[in-house]
Amino acid sequence: MADYESEVKHSPYNNDTVYAKLSDLGTFDDLRLKLDQPGAVDMLMAQVPEDQRDPEKIQKALDGVRKLIITSDTLTFPGSPIGDITLAIVERESPKCIKFELQDAPLKANMWVQLLPATDGGTRLKLTVRADLNFMMKAMIGSKLQKGVDGLAQMLSQLPYGMM
Repeated sequence: MADYESEVKHSPYNNDTVYAKLSDLGTFDDLRLKLDQPGAVDMLMAQVPEDQRDPEKIQKALDGVRKLIITSDTLTFPGSPIGDITLAIVERESPKCIKFELQDAPLKANMWVQLLPATDGGTRLKLTVRADLNFMMKAMIGSKLQKGVDGLAQMLSQLPYGMM
């Protein structure tokens, strides 16, 4: 097993608000549906650092998000080369931790989102992924997985929890 941890990120929203939104994945369905509203993509693009704005990659990512199947407990990514892959909430510890498990995938992986109140009234957020990778897989995708964990933590810290 290999662990990949993000840096601690900060969200300006209070701990209970962040936990409530992240522990109910159905709130992301509302956010996903808002992608088709005028100006929504432009607003998202403005949050991406200028040196990372690749319209083709961003459009591909948005198309993938639009295809997600979302329930309050699962995110299912349909149509991957190996079939549908599901990320499911398997444990909730209010208001400080949400544990996810990858299901229907060729590898075992878990993810924890840890939340702590910040002194300024916001939330400190940290993401940990534990994946069952052999030596070869770790060498091939380990750095990309770490980058993904860092990017996801950054994205989660910047979500507009008060508007979701």
